[in-house]
Amino acid sequence: MNNKPHKIGPGVRAWIFWGAPAFFLMVPVVCLYEPLARFVGEKIAPYVVVVFGGLITIITMIVDDYIPERLFIPIGIIGWALTFSFLYWYYCFGPGALVVNL
Repeated sequence: MNNKPHKIGPGVRAWIFWGAPAFFLMVPVVCLYEPLARFVGEKIAPYVVVVFGGLITIITMIVDDYIPERLFIPIGIIGWALTFSFLYWYYCFGPGALVVNL
């Protein structure tokens, strides 16, 4: 029998950590999309969200090297919890429930 303690591999740790940027990728869609669409226009707003998502992804890849590995799982779990909480709120109460007035 193998007496090694069970550990989470680097791949699983990375997937858990991606909960933090998932929250920041979700915020423009849930909270800021309607004011953004009024500000830049309906046709440009999806592209702005996609560019913002790309920037968040790149920033996460850069910041990933500076965060201690022991914090990956707590940060990721908090991120996923916030992401699913906001999405649940959005789908239960509609697109205007979390809108920030610009």
